Amino acid sequence: MENKLEFYNSKRKLMKSILLSSMIIIIGISCLDSDLLIITILGYLNLILGAVSLVINLYHLLNHKPQLIVSDLGIEHKKITKQMILWSAISKAEIKKEKNNLLLVLNPKGQVNLEDFNYLFRKTAQSQLKNNLIKLNIEPLAVDHSKLSLFLSSKLNEQNSSHLI
Repeated sequence: MENKLEFYNSKRKLMKSILLSSMIIIIGISCLDSDLLIITILGYLNLILGAVSLVINLYHLLNHKPQLIVSDLGIEHKKITKQMILWSAISKAEIKKEKNNLLLVLNPKGQVNLEDFNYLFRKTAQSQLKNNLIKLNIEPLAVDHSKLSLFLSSKLNEQNSSHLI
């Protein structure tokens, strides 16, 4: 039987984002009655920004699929990776806090193949990928840090001991 940890979007963080999106929409609506053209334009921009943000957050709230899967085979982050990153390709994995974001930092054994990642991640994290670091943002997920840390260390220790045999 395969050991597997699955982590989902944090409902609490999504509810905060939905509340913030709703407030942006309300501000936009209140700006539409202004006599000043610039305030009216800002009102429409707020409406658009709030509506787009609200739709995205509602989608994520209703998405009941795991976003991060850590299994005996490897690690897969649905928003970032196109396919699972196998343990055989990872030399080190750790949880780090950087700039108020919680990251799962992976050090691959060889050169990172950019085609294994979604387009947006490739473009935004290109410098990190060139430095042979894979930083997966796990801040928006409901992650049990102790379980994840234990699983990561056990898989890497298991992998390292298999190379000694």
